Amino acid sequence: MIDGRGLSPEAARLARELRGLRERTGLTLAALAARTTYSKSSWERYLNGKALPPRSAVTELCALADEPPRRLTVLLQLATRSSHAAAGPEDAGPVGASAPAARAGAVADSAAPNIVSRNGTSAVTTVPPPSAPGPPGRPAPSGPASVRWRGVRRPAVVVALGCVLAAGLCYALWPSSGPAPGPAATCQGPACDGKSPASTFCGVHLVNLTTFRATGRERIDIHYSRSCDTAWARLSRSRVGDRITVSAGTGRSWDVRVTDGYDAQGYVYTPMAVVDAHRKVTVCLRPSTGAGQCFAARAPSGG
Repeated sequence: MIDGRGLSPEAARLARELRGLRERTGLTLAALAARTTYSKSSWERYLNGKALPPRSAVTELCALADEPPRRLTVLLQLATRSSHAAAGPEDAGPVGASAPAARAGAVADSAAPNIVSRNGTSAVTTVPPPSAPGPPGRPAPSGPASVRWRGVRRPAVVVALGCVLAAGLCYALWPSSGPAPGPAATCQGPACDGKSPASTFCGVHLVNLTTFRATGRERIDIHYSRSCDTAWARLSRSRVGDRITVSAGTGRSWDVRVTDGYDAQGYVYTPMAVVDAHRKVTVCLRPSTGAGQCFAARAPSGG
Protein backbone atom coordinates (compact mmCIF):
# COMPACT_ATOMS: atom_id res chain seq x y z
CA MET A 1 0.00 0.00 0.00
CA ILE A 2 1.29 3.48 -0.90
CA ASP A 3 0.28 6.70 0.85
CA GLY A 4 -0.72 9.98 -0.81
CA ARG A 5 2.90 11.03 -1.23
CA GLY A 6 3.85 7.79 -2.97
CA LEU A 7 5.55 6.36 0.15
CA SER A 8 5.36 2.74 1.19
CA PRO A 9 4.38 2.16 4.85
CA GLU A 10 7.98 1.25 5.65
CA ALA A 11 9.36 4.42 4.04
CA ALA A 12 6.76 6.58 5.79
CA ARG A 13 7.61 5.02 9.14
CA LEU A 14 11.33 5.48 8.55
CA ALA A 15 10.85 9.19 7.81
CA ARG A 16 8.72 9.54 10.95
CA GLU A 17 11.35 7.80 13.10
CA LEU A 18 14.12 9.99 11.68
CA ARG A 19 12.13 13.14 12.41
CA GLY A 20 11.66 11.96 15.98
CA LEU A 21 15.39 11.42 16.39
CA ARG A 22 16.15 14.85 14.97
CA GLU A 23 13.67 16.45 17.38
CA ARG A 24 15.33 14.66 20.30
CA THR A 25 18.70 16.11 19.36
CA GLY A 26 17.22 19.62 19.37
CA LEU A 27 19.23 20.41 16.22
CA THR A 28 17.98 22.53 13.35
CA LEU A 29 18.53 21.29 9.82
CA ALA A 30 21.50 23.65 9.47
CA ALA A 31 23.04 22.40 12.73
CA LEU A 32 22.37 18.82 11.69
CA ALA A 33 24.18 19.42 8.42
CA ALA A 34 27.12 20.98 10.29
CA ARG A 35 27.50 17.92 12.51
CA THR A 36 27.13 15.27 9.81
CA THR A 37 28.45 14.62 6.33
CA TYR A 38 25.13 15.46 4.65
CA SER A 39 23.77 18.83 3.55
CA LYS A 40 20.75 20.69 4.86
CA SER A 41 18.81 20.02 1.66
CA SER A 42 19.62 16.30 1.87
CA TRP A 43 18.32 16.10 5.42
CA GLU A 44 15.15 17.94 4.39
CA ARG A 45 14.49 15.24 1.78
CA TYR A 46 15.30 12.36 4.14
CA LEU A 47 13.20 13.66 7.04
CA ASN A 48 10.18 14.42 4.87
CA GLY A 49 10.22 11.13 3.00
CA LYS A 50 11.16 12.67 -0.35
CA ALA A 51 14.14 10.33 -0.65
CA LEU A 52 15.47 7.32 1.21
CA PRO A 53 18.65 8.15 3.15
CA PRO A 54 21.88 6.20 2.79
CA ARG A 55 22.79 3.88 5.64
CA SER A 56 25.58 6.18 6.83
CA ALA A 57 23.14 9.08 7.24
CA VAL A 58 20.95 6.92 9.47
CA THR A 59 23.89 5.84 11.65
CA GLU A 60 25.13 9.42 11.99
CA LEU A 61 21.72 10.66 13.15
CA CYS A 62 21.42 7.73 15.57
CA ALA A 63 24.81 8.67 17.02
CA LEU A 64 23.71 12.25 17.61
CA ALA A 65 20.56 11.02 19.36
CA ASP A 66 22.36 8.24 21.30
CA GLU A 67 20.09 5.72 19.62
CA PRO A 68 21.38 2.22 18.77
CA PRO A 69 21.28 2.14 14.96
CA ARG A 70 20.24 -1.50 14.51
CA ARG A 71 16.46 -0.95 14.47
CA LEU A 72 16.64 2.02 12.08
CA THR A 73 19.01 0.33 9.65
CA VAL A 74 16.68 -2.70 9.49
CA LEU A 75 13.77 -0.34 8.81
CA LEU A 76 15.84 1.29 6.05
CA GLN A 77 16.40 -2.14 4.47
CA LEU A 78 12.67 -2.85 4.53
CA ALA A 79 11.82 0.60 3.12
CA THR A 80 14.33 0.17 0.31
CA ARG A 81 13.05 -3.28 -0.68
CA SER A 82 9.38 -2.34 -0.45
CA SER A 83 10.03 0.74 -2.61
CA HIS A 84 11.71 -1.45 -5.22
CA ALA A 85 8.82 -3.91 -5.10
CA ALA A 86 6.28 -1.09 -5.49
CA ALA A 87 8.16 0.25 -8.51
CA GLY A 88 7.55 -3.00 -10.41
CA PRO A 89 4.52 -3.34 -12.76
CA GLU A 90 1.38 -4.46 -10.98
CA ASP A 91 -0.74 -4.65 -14.08
CA ALA A 92 0.57 -5.09 -17.62
CA GLY A 93 -0.06 -2.17 -19.94
CA PRO A 94 1.56 0.17 -22.46
CA VAL A 95 4.89 1.60 -21.47
CA GLY A 96 4.39 5.06 -19.96
CA ALA A 97 0.62 4.68 -19.69
CA SER A 98 -1.34 4.59 -16.46
CA ALA A 99 -3.05 1.40 -15.33
CA PRO A 100 -6.59 2.75 -15.95
CA ALA A 101 -5.59 3.85 -19.45
CA ALA A 102 -4.06 0.46 -20.16
CA ARG A 103 -7.22 -1.33 -19.03
CA ALA A 104 -9.40 1.02 -21.10
CA GLY A 105 -7.27 0.36 -24.16
CA ALA A 106 -7.54 -3.38 -23.65
CA VAL A 107 -11.35 -3.20 -23.36
CA ALA A 108 -11.70 -1.03 -26.44
CA ASP A 109 -9.45 -3.22 -28.53
CA SER A 110 -11.22 -6.40 -27.46
CA ALA A 111 -13.72 -5.80 -30.27
CA ALA A 112 -10.85 -6.48 -32.70
CA PRO A 113 -10.21 -10.10 -33.67
CA ASN A 114 -8.68 -11.36 -30.41
CA ILE A 115 -5.57 -9.11 -30.54
CA VAL A 116 -4.56 -6.22 -28.31
CA SER A 117 -1.88 -3.98 -29.81
CA ARG A 118 0.42 -2.04 -27.48
CA ASN A 119 1.33 1.34 -28.99
CA GLY A 120 2.40 -0.24 -32.26
CA THR A 121 5.07 -2.39 -30.70
CA SER A 122 5.58 -6.04 -31.47
CA ALA A 123 4.30 -7.09 -28.02
CA VAL A 124 0.81 -8.52 -28.46
CA THR A 125 -1.46 -10.43 -26.18
CA THR A 126 -4.27 -12.67 -27.30
CA VAL A 127 -7.52 -12.15 -25.47
CA PRO A 128 -10.69 -14.18 -25.82
CA PRO A 129 -13.75 -12.43 -27.23
CA PRO A 130 -16.26 -11.20 -24.68
CA SER A 131 -18.42 -14.04 -23.44
CA ALA A 132 -22.13 -13.91 -23.93
CA PRO A 133 -24.00 -13.19 -20.76
CA GLY A 134 -25.32 -16.33 -19.11
CA PRO A 135 -28.71 -16.94 -17.57
CA PRO A 136 -29.82 -14.48 -14.88
CA GLY A 137 -28.22 -15.16 -11.51
CA ARG A 138 -25.16 -16.89 -13.00
CA PRO A 139 -21.86 -15.06 -13.57
CA ALA A 140 -20.57 -14.96 -17.11
CA PRO A 141 -17.69 -17.36 -17.68
CA SER A 142 -14.25 -15.82 -17.94
CA GLY A 143 -11.67 -16.98 -20.44
CA PRO A 144 -8.44 -18.64 -19.34
CA ALA A 145 -6.37 -15.74 -20.68
CA SER A 146 -8.08 -13.24 -18.39
CA VAL A 147 -7.46 -15.58 -15.46
CA ARG A 148 -3.76 -15.62 -16.26
CA TRP A 149 -3.78 -11.86 -16.87
CA ARG A 150 -5.00 -10.97 -13.40
CA GLY A 151 -4.27 -14.09 -11.37
CA VAL A 152 -0.52 -14.41 -11.81
CA ARG A 153 0.63 -10.98 -10.71
CA ARG A 154 -1.20 -10.60 -7.42
CA PRO A 155 0.29 -13.75 -5.85
CA ALA A 156 3.67 -12.59 -7.15
CA VAL A 157 3.29 -9.31 -5.28
CA VAL A 158 2.27 -11.14 -2.11
CA VAL A 159 5.28 -13.46 -2.40
CA ALA A 160 7.59 -10.47 -2.99
CA LEU A 161 6.32 -8.66 0.09
CA GLY A 162 6.67 -11.85 2.14
CA CYS A 163 10.28 -12.13 1.03
CA VAL A 164 10.88 -8.52 2.06
CA LEU A 165 9.52 -9.13 5.56
CA ALA A 166 11.42 -12.41 5.94
CA ALA A 167 14.65 -10.77 4.83
CA GLY A 168 14.13 -7.95 7.32
CA LEU A 169 13.57 -10.37 10.18
CA CYS A 170 16.66 -12.38 9.25
CA TYR A 171 18.70 -9.20 9.06
CA ALA A 172 17.47 -8.07 12.48
CA LEU A 173 18.02 -11.40 14.24
CA TRP A 174 21.16 -12.68 12.53
CA PRO A 175 24.41 -11.63 14.23
CA SER A 176 26.18 -8.78 12.48
CA SER A 177 29.45 -9.62 10.75
CA GLY A 178 30.95 -6.28 11.74
CA PRO A 179 30.17 -2.70 12.73
CA ALA A 180 28.25 -0.52 10.33
CA PRO A 181 30.17 2.33 8.74
CA GLY A 182 29.89 5.67 10.46
CA PRO A 183 31.79 8.80 11.44
CA ALA A 184 34.97 8.40 13.49
CA ALA A 185 34.95 9.45 17.14
CA THR A 186 36.44 12.85 17.83
CA CYS A 187 38.03 11.93 21.17
CA GLN A 188 39.51 8.95 22.99
CA GLY A 189 40.04 8.07 26.66
CA PRO A 190 40.56 11.00 29.06
CA ALA A 191 39.82 13.52 26.31
CA CYS A 192 36.21 12.26 26.28
CA ASP A 193 35.59 12.65 30.01
CA GLY A 194 32.38 14.61 30.63
CA LYS A 195 31.53 14.95 26.95
CA SER A 196 28.41 13.87 25.09
CA PRO A 197 28.55 10.46 23.38
CA ALA A 198 26.40 11.94 20.61
CA SER A 199 28.39 15.02 19.61
CA THR A 200 31.70 13.11 19.81
CA PHE A 201 30.33 10.14 17.80
CA CYS A 202 31.44 7.77 20.56
CA GLY A 203 27.90 6.38 20.51
CA VAL A 204 28.00 5.24 16.87
CA HIS A 205 29.15 1.71 17.71
CA LEU A 206 28.04 1.50 21.31
CA VAL A 207 27.85 -1.71 23.32
CA ASN A 208 24.95 -2.09 25.73
CA LEU A 209 26.67 -3.65 28.74
CA THR A 210 23.46 -4.39 30.60
CA THR A 211 19.92 -3.23 31.28
CA PHE A 212 18.40 -2.82 34.74
CA ARG A 213 14.83 -2.31 35.90
CA ALA A 214 14.47 -0.15 38.96
CA THR A 215 11.85 -0.81 41.62
CA GLY A 216 9.72 1.81 39.90
CA ARG A 217 9.15 1.63 36.17
CA GLU A 218 12.51 3.20 35.30
CA ARG A 219 14.83 1.47 32.84
CA ILE A 220 18.60 1.98 33.01
CA ASP A 221 20.92 1.03 30.15
CA ILE A 222 24.69 1.14 30.66
CA HIS A 223 26.44 1.86 27.38
CA TYR A 224 30.10 1.50 26.50
CA SER A 225 32.20 2.73 23.57
CA ARG A 226 35.17 0.60 22.56
CA SER A 227 36.66 3.28 20.35
CA CYS A 228 36.52 5.93 23.11
CA ASP A 229 36.86 3.59 26.13
CA THR A 230 34.07 5.43 27.94
CA ALA A 231 30.76 4.54 29.55
CA TRP A 232 27.52 6.40 30.13
CA ALA A 233 24.00 5.70 31.34
CA ARG A 234 20.68 6.09 29.59
CA LEU A 235 17.47 6.50 31.58
CA SER A 236 13.99 5.89 30.13
CA ARG A 237 10.47 5.31 31.48
CA SER A 238 11.28 7.85 34.13
CA ARG A 239 9.52 10.67 35.99
CA VAL A 240 10.19 14.37 36.12
CA GLY A 241 12.80 15.00 38.80
CA ASP A 242 14.57 11.65 38.48
CA ARG A 243 18.36 11.88 38.37
CA ILE A 244 20.94 9.33 37.19
CA THR A 245 24.69 9.34 37.84
CA VAL A 246 27.54 7.39 36.22
CA SER A 247 31.10 6.82 37.40
CA ALA A 248 33.81 4.48 36.17
CA GLY A 249 36.50 4.51 38.85
CA THR A 250 38.31 7.68 37.77
CA GLY A 251 37.05 9.61 40.79
CA ARG A 252 34.63 11.73 38.79
CA SER A 253 30.93 11.16 38.24
CA TRP A 254 28.52 12.69 35.78
CA ASP A 255 24.77 13.00 36.03
CA VAL A 256 21.67 14.11 34.20
CA ARG A 257 18.20 15.04 35.46
CA VAL A 258 14.77 14.49 33.91
CA THR A 259 13.57 18.07 33.60
CA ASP A 260 10.18 17.82 31.87
CA GLY A 261 7.53 15.52 30.45
CA TYR A 262 9.32 15.30 27.12
CA ASP A 263 12.37 13.81 28.86
CA ALA A 264 10.14 11.46 30.86
CA GLN A 265 8.35 10.15 27.75
CA GLY A 266 11.61 9.73 25.85
CA TYR A 267 14.99 9.27 27.50
CA VAL A 268 17.99 11.15 28.85
CA TYR A 269 21.63 10.11 29.00
CA THR A 270 24.60 11.19 31.05
CA PRO A 271 27.91 12.58 29.82
CA MET A 272 30.64 9.97 29.37
CA ALA A 273 32.91 8.71 32.14
CA VAL A 274 36.37 7.37 31.31
CA VAL A 275 36.77 3.71 32.26
CA ASP A 276 39.84 2.95 34.39
CA ALA A 277 41.92 -0.25 34.64
CA HIS A 278 39.39 -1.92 36.97
CA ARG A 279 36.73 -1.69 34.20
CA LYS A 280 33.88 -1.24 36.69
CA VAL A 281 31.03 1.10 35.79
CA THR A 282 28.59 2.19 38.49
CA VAL A 283 25.25 3.85 37.81
CA CYS A 284 23.00 5.26 40.54
CA LEU A 285 19.37 6.29 40.17
CA ARG A 286 18.01 9.01 42.45
CA PRO A 287 14.26 9.01 41.80
CA SER A 288 12.09 12.04 42.52
CA THR A 289 10.30 9.95 45.15
CA GLY A 290 11.46 6.88 47.00
CA ALA A 291 14.85 5.39 47.75
CA GLY A 292 17.74 5.42 45.31
CA GLN A 293 19.35 2.37 43.71
CA CYS A 294 22.80 1.67 42.33
CA PHE A 295 23.79 -0.82 39.65
CA ALA A 296 27.17 -1.99 38.34
CA ALA A 297 28.54 -3.51 35.15
CA ARG A 298 31.98 -4.41 33.90
CA ALA A 299 33.34 -2.97 30.67
CA PRO A 300 35.30 -5.26 28.36
CA SER A 301 39.06 -4.91 28.50
CA GLY A 302 41.19 -3.80 25.62
CA GLY A 303 38.86 -1.04 24.47
